[in-house]
Amino acid sequence: MTDREQQATQQNARNAAESTTYADKAAKTACRKAALAARDAIPPELRAQKSAAICAELVRLADSLLQQANIAPHTRAIKATHKPTIAVYFPMKSEVDLHDFFFAAYKRGWRLAFPVMTDTGMASYDIPVARFTEARNAFLSTPLRTISHAHMRELVYCQVSAASIDLAICPLVAFDNSNARLGYGGGNYDRLLPQLRANAPAIGVAFSEQRVHHVPTEPHDKPLQQIVCA
Repeated sequence: MTDREQQATQQNARNAAESTTYADKAAKTACRKAALAARDAIPPELRAQKSAAICAELVRLADSLLQQANIAPHTRAIKATHKPTIAVYFPMKSEVDLHDFFFAAYKRGWRLAFPVMTDTGMASYDIPVARFTEARNAFLSTPLRTISHAHMRELVYCQVSAASIDLAICPLVAFDNSNARLGYGGGNYDRLLPQLRANAPAIGVAFSEQRVHHVPTEPHDKPLQQIVCA
């Protein structure tokens, strides 16, 4: 193969890859629009009922997963003192409302790490039960608001590393039977999930109305271990 032919072959491959990427992004946009419309159409009373059912199942599932982790030989010694850290999210718009799970988790002594949009991207912060209302009013209820790490330190909130998370509960826009997850397109969870420990499960939550036949994916998209829906 001549140099010119080799260059032409490489260019054709790049063009094909770019075409596929554009097609994937267009498919994701269409899927996201349809799933959000379906979620928004759920009547508020039914949405509340479904959220309560999802929270109850999450508590049961988290209890089971954390108990299994605690009886592993390498964690037996710290079982009595270790407080499991659960990554959660504060609901916005028509998302699954996790408040029932928050307070069940706090009652069990679990530590909750909430995402905060900072000057360097999404970061997780420990919100103790005693400061939940304060944090909700200050920044949790506006999840897309950007707050600097310096300001969070001034407010005396502690950042949580991905490596210290024992279980992650993730919001999503759409999902399918293979547990493929479609998010909002910002890539925040695409960056977080690979940083979790290998033994830290990632669970998606959604309403059944958000299930689609097939979630369009790209090479960097990885399925969740489980999705809880109602």
